Amino acid sequence: IRYITNIILFTTFFGLVGIPMVSAQNIPPVIQAQITTELQRRGLNEQEVRARLLKEGIDFQNIPKADWPQYQAKVTAILDKMQAEKKAKEASTGTTAITTPLIIKQAKPDSAVAQPVAPVTTNGEAVASTAQRAIQAAAEKDSARIYGHSLFTNKTLAVFRTTDGAHAPDSYILGAGDVIRVTIFGASQADMEFTINKKGYIQPTNMPKIFLQGLTLREARNLLRKRLSTAYTFQPDQFALTITTARTIMINIYGEVKVSGGFTLSALNSAFNALTAAGGVTNIGSVRNIQLIRGNKRTTMDLYAFMNDPTVKDHFDLRENDIIYVPVAKKLVSVYGAVKRPMRYELLHNEGLKNLIRYAGGLKVNAYPNFVQIQRYVDGEVKLKEFDLSEVLSGKAKVKLQNGDIVRIKAIKQPLIQYVKITGNIYYPGQYALNTNPTLSKLLANAKPTTDAKTDLIFVDRTRPDETVEVLTIPWKKLQHSGKDFTLMPRDVVKVPSLVSYRDTDSISVNGYVRAPFAKSLALNDHLSIKQAIELAGGLKPSAFPVAYVFRKNLINPAKTEYIRVDLKNAANFMLQPGDRLNVYDNSTFTNVGEVQILGAVKKPVKFTFDPSLTIQGLITAAGGLNVGAAYNRVEVFRTDISHTEESRLKMITVEVDSSYKVVSPANFSLQPYDLVVVRLTPGFTLGRTVEISGEVNYPGAYSLTSKQIHVSNLIKMAGGLRNDADAKGSRLFRTYKNRGFITMDIAKAIENKGNTKFDPFLFNGDVINIDRRENIVSIRETATHMSDYPGTSNNGIMNIVFQGNKSARWYINNYAGGFKKRANKKSLVVILKNGQVKLTRRFMGFIYSYPKVETGSMISLQMKPPKEKRVGPKEKTDWAKIWGTTLTAITTALTLFVLI
Repeated sequence: IRYITNIILFTTFFGLVGIPMVSAQNIPPVIQAQITTELQRRGLNEQEVRARLLKEGIDFQNIPKADWPQYQAKVTAILDKMQAEKKAKEASTGTTAITTPLIIKQAKPDSAVAQPVAPVTTNGEAVASTAQRAIQAAAEKDSARIYGHSLFTNKTLAVFRTTDGAHAPDSYILGAGDVIRVTIFGASQADMEFTINKKGYIQPTNMPKIFLQGLTLREARNLLRKRLSTAYTFQPDQFALTITTARTIMINIYGEVKVSGGFTLSALNSAFNALTAAGGVTNIGSVRNIQLIRGNKRTTMDLYAFMNDPTVKDHFDLRENDIIYVPVAKKLVSVYGAVKRPMRYELLHNEGLKNLIRYAGGLKVNAYPNFVQIQRYVDGEVKLKEFDLSEVLSGKAKVKLQNGDIVRIKAIKQPLIQYVKITGNIYYPGQYALNTNPTLSKLLANAKPTTDAKTDLIFVDRTRPDETVEVLTIPWKKLQHSGKDFTLMPRDVVKVPSLVSYRDTDSISVNGYVRAPFAKSLALNDHLSIKQAIELAGGLKPSAFPVAYVFRKNLINPAKTEYIRVDLKNAANFMLQPGDRLNVYDNSTFTNVGEVQILGAVKKPVKFTFDPSLTIQGLITAAGGLNVGAAYNRVEVFRTDISHTEESRLKMITVEVDSSYKVVSPANFSLQPYDLVVVRLTPGFTLGRTVEISGEVNYPGAYSLTSKQIHVSNLIKMAGGLRNDADAKGSRLFRTYKNRGFITMDIAKAIENKGNTKFDPFLFNGDVINIDRRENIVSIRETATHMSDYPGTSNNGIMNIVFQGNKSARWYINNYAGGFKKRANKKSLVVILKNGQVKLTRRFMGFIYSYPKVETGSMISLQMKPPKEKRVGPKEKTDWAKIWGTTLTAITTALTLFVLI
């Protein structure tokens, strides 16, 4: 592409666009073809390129020729941009732009050559073509293409722009401009390349002229072999002639093609390849009557003939100024159904149904041979015609087809009926032909029952005409003995049962303390001795108890079970029957040894099976020893006195041990089965408890509690006391013990009331006290206040103001939040102190509110009253007398209180 772009830059854009310094007629034909091909590939034309270059400020008429190479990169970028813009436009509109090919006029030779023109159409042909287009209107809307159209778009007929990738056939006709290569590899060796000049000959060194123009490649090979044998020594098979570069020719394509006009192509292309360069034929274009026009001679091209014999294309070589004309298809017929390639086909006027079936690939194996249907338009009506397909294929009946016919070939839908099927215990199940297996004996002989087949009774499922199924039981053995047979009917299903499904079995199992427990299925009349069963189980384990039990199931009534005690040593010949379960037990489960356990201040609580040799010292040692803080004089042993006749009693024995864990007292103490040993800690033992204090104290950090009686005030004193800006009332205590979390308290009162647990609580291990810094502010939430009526007064619905003294919450709302809203619920007004304490609004006498006092760091909030519910039913009359009486009573009471105060 870079090479061709350079050619365009230094020829087309500097010559063809109108620059007089380069003559377009002096451009070699090969370069002309490359220019045309490149412009077509990019989808551009001369006028577009010329206008775009001027728009981008490139005017080669005013640029010195020596400076042209400097514009190479810029012009290439413009070409790429133009190509991308055109593709984007096509994608957005859903259409494909058709660019008229660039036709370069050749310089006139010595003898004038007639210029190619479109074929002349007579009046009759024009009328027929117009009528045909009207008939094909539906075909244009049909998405199905005519058979053969795809060959021009699926690269089957790729066009050759140059010699690369093409191989010249022996029928190729040589002409001026062809570059040939002669290779001799015999006694004499030579490798020569010649270009056939305009006069049609080549002239090897020291040899006369050899005229090749007009000869085929095969004829030229024979001629050159004969002529060069006078100057070189070689055998006939030591000579080769090939086309190095084929000449380019100008052809014209018109009619029903995607792109019509002039095309410059390699002469290696056939007329079929040239149609690919034009984008192939349109949806209504003919593939059977393509015209190749050469002067006054017309040759008809049939694409179907090429598809049957690809060598046909060699008969349609191209010459300079050839014309290819694609008319409208005149006879289109569609075929559907049981053919291998159902679609639309173009037929010639003398071709009928038999030809159509052949073009469609022939019939499918399931085609119905006695019926074919043709749908035809006759006098504006749709009519159906039906024929015997077998007669058509044999040639007895010749069926002509018309344009627009639709042929339907039916597929066989009749299900398989004349068959029988056999399943069950046979070697070869499946379907069999009824005519060769009319009886049950014949069918069984072919299907071959297996060795476990039950053939005394055989079942046959017989389908009635109403598709219900009748089950027949055939006593096959009785029929065989009597010499009779059973006749089968269409679609009979024979089922041969298995002996396995009729057997009566149950299992014998051995479980427990054997090496390989198992379960084995046996027939009901089979038995197994205990000795055999234990041997099958790998023998008894060493700890097996000598007495086992057999759980025997009643086979007639499985809900009943018999338990049989068996002495394994003396009952070796005891017979087990199907359904029995032999359980062998562990000897240790029958020994009352008991357990001893140790808990408490030991490193690893353990449990042991009692042994008389086990001591307190050994038990503590096995538990990893005593923990730090363990009370050596407080080892408690809880002992259970077990009696077989009286109530069990639990007693505690206190044992003291020395540093080596030997018992000091009581003397001669020994453990007994089921003893529980618990080691206690010394009273008040602790490894140290820590608390933490942070914030506004003089010495924040962690502190160790020397006892359990350390108060909050003690910790603050150990931390050097509070700083001047500490907020004692707003600080809180955080307790990790049992995940208590924050504990509301007043640090200031704790300091004032030292040692009083009501105000000064004890500290626990892990407590954290954070002394905040005094901010000296009060916060008000805007809910139910007029604060929201004044934008910018709050931050996320909260107003923060400087503490104005120990005034009521109502005073702060009236002076800073715009007062209460109409439906504000004044009773819900609360003051939340910084330490978490909540102060509520009190109400006296039903209408007098006592609002809480505000302290520094407080949050004031209240809520709106819920909306009133709509009254349903008639409105009650107001009892004004009662209301005025109550009001006067209240006023009198208030005045009396006022006077007393």
